[in-house]
Amino acid sequence: MAQSNAYYGVAPNDIVDAEYRYAYIATSGQTTFSASYTPGSVDVFLNGSKILPSEFTATDGTSVVLGTAAVLDDEVQIVSRKVTPVVGAVSPVDLSNGLATKVSTTGNEGIAGVKTFTDGALSVNAVAATVRAATTDLTGESLEGTLSDTGVAITAFHGVAGITYKRKCLGAGDITAGAGLTILQGGATIPTAAGDTFEVYLLTATTCEVRNYQRAIDPKTAEIANTTANTANTTANNALAGGHYGQTWQPVTRTAGTTYYNVTGRPIILRKSFDGSGATIRVTISINGGTPFDFARHSSGNAATPQIVGNCLIPNDASYLLTETSVASGVSTELR
Repeated sequence: MAQSNAYYGVAPNDIVDAEYRYAYIATSGQTTFSASYTPGSVDVFLNGSKILPSEFTATDGTSVVLGTAAVLDDEVQIVSRKVTPVVGAVSPVDLSNGLATKVSTTGNEGIAGVKTFTDGALSVNAVAATVRAATTDLTGESLEGTLSDTGVAITAFHGVAGITYKRKCLGAGDITAGAGLTILQGGATIPTAAGDTFEVYLLTATTCEVRNYQRAIDPKTAEIANTTANTANTTANNALAGGHYGQTWQPVTRTAGTTYYNVTGRPIILRKSFDGSGATIRVTISINGGTPFDFARHSSGNAATPQIVGNCLIPNDASYLLTETSVASGVSTELR
């Protein structure tokens, strides 16, 4: 039985240098669509369904031609690959002068991303990024790609209506809102930096929205931000209950006429309940030797024994003095 070694697509030993995705909304009768690829390494989808290789032509590396013309608003997606075929044996390399003087690269010259050695000279055909320009045209570009920097602020994106293009910045520059360009977050201008990502959604061929802008965050910066946030949370928790977070009510002895001092390092609350010995009782408190004010007061108009409770905030490092009138007994506690 005869065995075929031919492949459509990527052969087992081939090296895929890059993969590109293109999206188009077809016009009526359109057959030709732009794409960059290695012949034999292309997949074509029509309205979400993959079509057979026999239903399109892709031989020149720059365009794909449908066998049957598309109808208006057909969605055409092209997945193409730049492939380095591994063929034959590599001839010996002379490294006596630190450079490879000759390597056989038959069939590889001109392929994007492939290093080509010719008579001792090294050249690199790198995959070019979409260049930053005031008006950046994404028509025919891959859905996911990069954006290099030329120091020019972007003021417009053009592309296929209804398509979202994802881009990653390779350098610093600005994206500025204006006629035809709307920024959904970040203000009227976004100063971009290397590693930042965003999406461009084309409302029409010449009007767009910049969405989902994400800053590239250095892990160390993120760690510092988390530490700062945790410190802020701790401070906020400590501020609960008016700065009394972690304090508890404790029984104390606080006798009228005696000066006491708050040396806890934090504000405290003094609470004292009283049993009166007459129709009217009054308790005043003086803070730091200032004018006394009512701490607790009761006037019943009769001789019944009243019970009252007083509360007072005592600042840190403050002294306080109670004065009692018609008090039979009392119980003191402090939140400290």
